[in-house]
Amino acid sequence: MVYLICFALFALFSRQPNFNDSETTPGRVVTAATLTDSIALANNINKTDRPIVKFKVEKDTYYINGNDNILLKISDPKGLVKVIYNPSYPQNSAVYQLQGYWLLLGELLFSIAGYAILLGIAVAISGKNQSINNCEPPTEHRSKYN
Repeated sequence: MVYLICFALFALFSRQPNFNDSETTPGRVVTAATLTDSIALANNINKTDRPIVKFKVEKDTYYINGNDNILLKISDPKGLVKVIYNPSYPQNSAVYQLQGYWLLLGELLFSIAGYAILLGIAVAISGKNQSINNCEPPTEHRSKYN
């Protein structure tokens, strides 16, 4: 239980862009082939097979690298996803979904491994739990004043 609370608090306060100070906007999933080289270079986009999300803030258009699970999560037939961004610096943005924003695979695996190691150390130090049925009753009863 403590692990879940700690991980939830870690996820809430460590996300970039910050969940509390950010805004959301719809973005459209596009392929890297549709981008020109100058747009890809200006937005630091890798022209690979990964999906790319295009979104607008006021009159400016921004592009971000998406994660591999975006295409599986699109429920809108037009290819729209929700993008979370920092209003003062819109380049600091991410696709707002459970996997990829809240749950990052590396963080999850690292925290589970750390939990397992600490649990193993605690069991090794404390030893096996003994059940109450295996304990022998005291052989002699002494009174308080003897």
